[in-house]
Amino acid sequence: MKITTDELERYIAIANRADLSKEEYQETKAFFLKCQTVFSPPNTYIPRVSAALQALEHHQPENFQWYQKPLGLVVIAASGGVLTYAVLLALGWVTLPQG
Repeated sequence: MKITTDELERYIAIANRADLSKEEYQETKAFFLKCQTVFSPPNTYIPRVSAALQALEHHQPENFQWYQKPLGLVVIAASGGVLTYAVLLALGWVTLPQG
């Protein structure tokens, strides 16, 4: 595999961006891992590839699950309150409001 300087510079620039998409992250990581297998000492690109991989991991896009988003937290809190009230109602510690 022949890796050009321009290609390496382009991927290093992508790795240092903070707004990576999931696809860009995966493609860039695959490129740098390929570089690590191709380059052998005393290649001068090895430290730059390692630094770019670290930057890439630092800017890895976060994928929040539904329960980590505000609406998910509200659903969890509400269902916890409803379940707690149901348990207390079953134990007879509270009663349903009359009215």
